[in-house]
Amino acid sequence: MGMFEGWPFVSREERERRQKEYADRVFPFGVDAQRERTAAVLRELFGGEKKYDAQDALFCFISAKAAYAQAGEGGDGYAKAGAQLRKLRFKQPDKIALMLAFIELESNIASLDDYPTADDVRRRAALSS
Repeated sequence: MGMFEGWPFVSREERERRQKEYADRVFPFGVDAQRERTAAVLRELFGGEKKYDAQDALFCFISAKAAYAQAGEGGDGYAKAGAQLRKLRFKQPDKIALMLAFIELESNIASLDDYPTADDVRRRAALSS
């Protein structure tokens, strides 16, 4: 990796490898298919509120899920995902609880057939609070 005035440069192959690793970590069942399912649940959970429109919610979900996956599941991953959400636009505890419940449920599925619904997320968030 070279440096030019403080900017790191990586080869195209290295950048593509990192992007693939990230995509595999966040969307292990396929980027397009899993992103569509995720967006549908987020629209149902947050779509009616201007502050949490579907695109913003998807960005927040991806960012928090990456923090969760990188830290490892469990308490540390849960805390890092919550911190990431608070850095972004999620300030309300009920919204954070919904997003964390979704991340936790979605991270524990074995296939897209087991994908959680918005109702599953709401039930899980209610149990957590």
